[in-house]
Order: sequence, then C-alpha cells, then structure tokens
Amino acid sequence: MSKRAYVLQGLALVAMIVLIIPNVRVFFLQSGLTWCYLIAQSFCLTFTLVPIVRRMAAMLGAVDTPGGRKQHASPAPLMGGAAIFLGYALVRILGRDILHFSIKLRVWQLAGHWSS
Repeated sequence: MSKRAYVLQGLALVAMIVLIIPNVRVFFLQSGLTWCYLIAQSFCLTFTLVPIVRRMAAMLGAVDTPGGRKQHASPAPLMGGAAIFLGYALVRILGRDILHFSIKLRVWQLAGHWSS
C-alpha cells in the first residue's frame, strides 16, 4: 500500500472518531442531517475496513488467482464485500437509537431484504 493510501485511511479513521463524538452527533441530528450523518459514518468505516479485510484475505488465502478467462494479472482478494457489509451493518447497529426501527425490521434490513 502506498503512503497516500495510508494517509487516506488514517483520515477516514479520524473522521469516524470525530463522528462518534456526542456533540458532533447532536449537531447533525438537530440540523436534520440524520441520513448525512449515517452515510458519512458508513463511508468512513468502510473506507477504513477495506484495506484491513484485504490484508486478512491475503493472509487467509482467500484470493482469486489469475488464469483461464480471468483478466487480472495478480491474485485478487475475495473478501471486499465483507468489508462493505460490515461498514453498513455496524453503522446500522450504532444508529439504532436514531432511526427507531423495530427489531424485526432491523434484522430484515441487515439480511438485505426490503419491506413492502
């Protein structure tokens, strides 16, 4: 990973920590920016988790090796979706007191289903 990527990952982590501060959270909620707050949290958390999960995939051997009809030249990690899901799920859990959904609806949402 390049130095620039480390700096960006560090900035995302700092932004996530700032977003967790109660005064910042209250500012967003009182300004009517609840969804912006949750989206920013999700982005920062996912941006921080992707490189970590990428390294874990390489250590665990969860990589797609090139060959056959595959276009990539080097092994590609396969666990990126897990990092994105974790970013979404953790923010849903952290934001449970903001959105006031029932437990059944939360489980339904975390499973990736939509209510009709």
